[in-house]
Amino acid sequence: MRALTIILLTIVLPSFYASASDNVEYWLRQLDKSLESKDKYENAKKQRIARLRRSLDSVSDPLGQYKILYRLFEEYKSYRNDSAMIYAGRCMDTAGKTGSYGIEAEARFALAFCQISAGIMNEAQHTLGAVSPERLDARLKRQYYGLYAKMWQEYANYAAGTSYCDKYRQKSIAYVDTMVMLTPKHTADYWMNLCTQRMRTRQFAGCVDAFREFQKYGDADIHSKAMTYAVVAWAFSGTGQTDSTKVYFAKSAICDNISCTREITALYQLASLIYKDDYDRASRYIHLALDDITFYDSRQRKIDLGAILPLIEQDRYEAVRSQRNSFMLAAGLFVVLLAVSLAAVWSVRRKNAKILQARNTISDNLAQLREVNRQLTEANKIKNEYIGSSFCANSELLQRLQKLFTTLDHRIAAHQYGGLRDIIGSTVLDAERDSMYAAFDAAFLKLFPDFIEKYNILFEEKYRTVPRKNSLTSEMRIFALIRLGISDSERIANFLNYSVHTVNTYKTRVKNRSLLDNSKFEPAIMAI
Repeated sequence: MRALTIILLTIVLPSFYASASDNVEYWLRQLDKSLESKDKYENAKKQRIARLRRSLDSVSDPLGQYKILYRLFEEYKSYRNDSAMIYAGRCMDTAGKTGSYGIEAEARFALAFCQISAGIMNEAQHTLGAVSPERLDARLKRQYYGLYAKMWQEYANYAAGTSYCDKYRQKSIAYVDTMVMLTPKHTADYWMNLCTQRMRTRQFAGCVDAFREFQKYGDADIHSKAMTYAVVAWAFSGTGQTDSTKVYFAKSAICDNISCTREITALYQLASLIYKDDYDRASRYIHLALDDITFYDSRQRKIDLGAILPLIEQDRYEAVRSQRNSFMLAAGLFVVLLAVSLAAVWSVRRKNAKILQARNTISDNLAQLREVNRQLTEANKIKNEYIGSSFCANSELLQRLQKLFTTLDHRIAAHQYGGLRDIIGSTVLDAERDSMYAAFDAAFLKLFPDFIEKYNILFEEKYRTVPRKNSLTSEMRIFALIRLGISDSERIANFLNYSVHTVNTYKTRVKNRSLLDNSKFEPAIMAI
């Protein structure tokens, strides 16, 4: 515990206005160092859980058992949802034996937390609705209103872009307001709640002021620090301070890593901010976040992350296509310069007096062109190193471009100018698109490993298809996008390089083959 405290003091508790070290790259490096110790933090957590489980066998009275069960719930609640749900249920069973209404309410709050995290909001409302807040002490009232605030914020997140979003957000803010009123001032919890309140009401400067006060208190737990860092990151985002947003999401992710938070971490928010500038690091972060959410095992959290994965892949594809166009432009310039050089040679041959000067000019031009070719090849290799495992399909494009420039160089050196336009006109766009689809398929099947099996259940045996390992058919890919919440046919067509008519034709044909009515097919897909 002492070692953990030292780590926290040296990593996550610098002053709000840190000096030169408080910059994006510094904190990204600190996060990378913390992630290298991920297994160490997790092993320590597993040891704590094992000790608590062993101690449970030696306690017989209901109150003592409840306290240990609740501590086990606390260990699991942001770590693994199914285990947290089990211990919340056991807390409910044991709380009834204690004869304490407050303990029974606290056990209900544990169960409601798990239900909210799992996205089963109706059950969470039912669980919270069974509690009478007037019978609770101040601490439990804060938990009660805090869970309602969390629930309505989840509703707002899910309804983003609809008319219901603001309505749900206002309900969440109202519960946060109540939490602030019930929290004693001059405590870390008060300033944390006030920070949240001001961020959600778009009082961004006030949010930062509340965060300064929060940092003065050393009694806040590491998970509270993670949440508060994330809140102030959103405040900076609201004012357009992108670098500060990245810094505080990185600090939040460090705290999440230390506390073994798997529910939904700042890593994926950070990845969505840096991927255009740092593909390699963003790739590692987004896949670590995906692993965390898969381990936590909450469908709601999978949906949260799954919604941005296709967009990131699409942007990556657009970036590679833009890169390819740049290379093609360079090749075009190469041809233009070559034509100019040939014209110069022809002119020099007519003017014997300037032959030597013309040859030197041509030699210089060719040297410059070879340098451009060398730089492009080097850029190829650098990009190949930075794109990382999830972007490995790009290597084929770079190799083909390298082969193209090598062929051009050999033909120029041999004065074989015929057919250069045909060589330059070849494209790797189709192959890159296939690579993008393969990356999408692998990421999607990691999120929904039983998608193909459950998809095939919707059809008679003769219409069932089994694609290659870690891949989807074209028809499955359309409904995979729908499963991720992308239902607009035009967006699907753009992503798959189809026409809208083709997408609609595929959808109609698949629905007609299904065992279900056409109107029930897409809801069945969403239920997978």
